[in-house]
Amino acid sequence: MPTARRGCPGAWLLGCALFGLGGSSVRADDDVHLSVTNTSSVEYRTDNLNSNDADDNYGAIFDRMNIQGGAGPVDATARIDGFGFLWPPDDGYVSQIRLERAALRYKLGDFTLEVGDFYEQFGRGFVLSIRKQQEAGVDISIFGAKASYRSQAHTVTLFAGRANTANTDAISRRFVADKRDLLAGGLYQLTATPRLKTGVYGLYNQPEERLIDESLDFTVNGGAYIDASTLADWFGVYLEVAAQERSLAGDFQPGSALYLQTETRVWDFTLFTEGMLLNQFEQKGSRNTALGSRFNYNRPPTLERIDQEVLNNRNTVGGRVRLEYFYLPLNLLIYGNVMLRLNDYLDPAQVVQFHGFGGMSMQYNGGASRIAIASGYRHEQQPAQPIPIKTIVHLDVDYLQALGWDFALHLVTQTWFRTLEGRRYLFGSTFLGIERAGLGGLTFELGYDTFDPSPDVRNVFYALILNAEINRHFTFRGTAGTQRGGIKCIAGVCREFPAFSGVQAQLISRF
Repeated sequence: MPTARRGCPGAWLLGCALFGLGGSSVRADDDVHLSVTNTSSVEYRTDNLNSNDADDNYGAIFDRMNIQGGAGPVDATARIDGFGFLWPPDDGYVSQIRLERAALRYKLGDFTLEVGDFYEQFGRGFVLSIRKQQEAGVDISIFGAKASYRSQAHTVTLFAGRANTANTDAISRRFVADKRDLLAGGLYQLTATPRLKTGVYGLYNQPEERLIDESLDFTVNGGAYIDASTLADWFGVYLEVAAQERSLAGDFQPGSALYLQTETRVWDFTLFTEGMLLNQFEQKGSRNTALGSRFNYNRPPTLERIDQEVLNNRNTVGGRVRLEYFYLPLNLLIYGNVMLRLNDYLDPAQVVQFHGFGGMSMQYNGGASRIAIASGYRHEQQPAQPIPIKTIVHLDVDYLQALGWDFALHLVTQTWFRTLEGRRYLFGSTFLGIERAGLGGLTFELGYDTFDPSPDVRNVFYALILNAEINRHFTFRGTAGTQRGGIKCIAGVCREFPAFSGVQAQLISRF
């Protein structure tokens, strides 16, 4: 019989108190397993001087426990979230403890059945992309049932359920009410050869909220793709098309999408191209009560760098070209990238976005040191207007220099010289730290945002960040000082982050 170690590390602030459950690890053989990861955070926020009193002077305790286990063909997962607020500025901060995620999966040969919370994406995400992106505040699953069949040549997936959002927004800390939007769909993929896959899919989306009570709102979607991204050793191509029909307040609105990607490799050169057309294409749900906007259930490609603000990913046409050269003797990569997008094309309010940048990255000292530098220019303008909406000149550096005895100096900077409707300002962050492999590091952060020159708004930010790998079970992270806020984007998901001022401590436990 397998035995389990039981204990209650202090990091489990909520889990242990609630359930008397300690860090457990069960492993009799490959068929029986149990693991627990717990993240506990304590913070106190002071006045961040951003002219908004609704995110100042409160304390918070967060705890998230992830439990995974299984025996034979059965796997189970659960996640328990706990949030406690001290002196919250308003009633949008809700203290709660709840079972946020739970799922059970049974696998029998080529068949798999799942009930509970699961994630799902079709193709490149034009029609459906339900997946966790915690760093951007996206934490939605589907709560329902999914059946799938997967063989060497055929993959079939069918599912139905309700959208299940995490009930505390990871960025604003505000309560998010459940909106049980209905999502049901399926996918069939044929793997003709290991280098060629074709697929078709369909989705039905019915938000719980209606624009008018008398009319049912819904969206019917269909799409297909050809994935030959490894068609040959020197060439690959991916093509996806999708269409939809939305019924909003009794009004039917069509939408369509087209995406083409190629990759060509000749000697040490690689040419990467993307082209995309979105024609009134979106996948909306009910309203997010923390943000006041509707949930997005799709995430198409953006043609953008991962950190760029996407003005419109509903009605746009554009393309991107990237050329790379890799010089093996120096582990040196040199690249250039050009992107052009027309947002709300053929509309009087059309916005033209151009972004060109290039850079290099190199590893040396046997891989112990590296340097990456990139710089570029971005321009956004309505053709009929004389002044650009926004321009950016950016500089990005990531420099890691080995010092010996497993120590390293690490410098990272992302600095933008921006104009917004004619106003010039500086925006970005620079980090300088000492790191030691297997131990952690101490980093000084300097942030800057000079957009608002008001005397009661902070423009320069200072913080100390400590990371410590205590042992294989515990990792600690502490932050003290101030950190800039503003709009931050990750793969097309953009959020307004509040500036941070105060202290924060986080302990991750793994058993």
